[in-house]
Parts: sequence; structure tokens; C-alpha cells
Amino acid sequence: MNPVLDLPLPFASVDADVAKNIGLYLRGIRGGFQRIGVSATGGTVKLSGLVGSFYLRQLAVETTKHVAGVRRVLDDLEVDPE
Repeated sequence: MNPVLDLPLPFASVDADVAKNIGLYLRGIRGGFQRIGVSATGGTVKLSGLVGSFYLRQLAVETTKHVAGVRRVLDDLEVDPE
């Protein structure tokens, strides 16, 4: 079996776990993160969706940066104060 072909599966599993855990954590700490989507690929986490303020946007990004396994955060969040 070619070991190169076997490598993406464990990484995909780690990425899925990282994305899931970040999403659960963010939605658990404040009500303002209920409309956030999280995806991860190769240590890069993308946050998308809506937050209620610029503070919540910054909090989501900074919190995500400190999660084990995260090398980069792409901020695609939009602020919707309503």
C-alpha cells in the first residue's frame, strides 16, 4: 500500500475534530456565536457567518488562534448587530 495515499485520512479526521470542537466551544461560551460556521483544512480554520458585534468577531478569531492544532485562522465573519 502506498503510504502517501493513507496520510490524508488521519489529517482529515483531525481537521474535522478541530472544527467541531471550536464550533461547540464558541457556541457554548456566548450566545453571540450561534450563527458561526467553522471548517478546517491542514491546520487552517475558517470562521464564517454572522456575529452581533466587532468585539464578538475579534473574540471568536482570537479564541480560535489559541486552539491546539490551529496554525492559521481565516476570518470570514460578518457583523450583524441585530
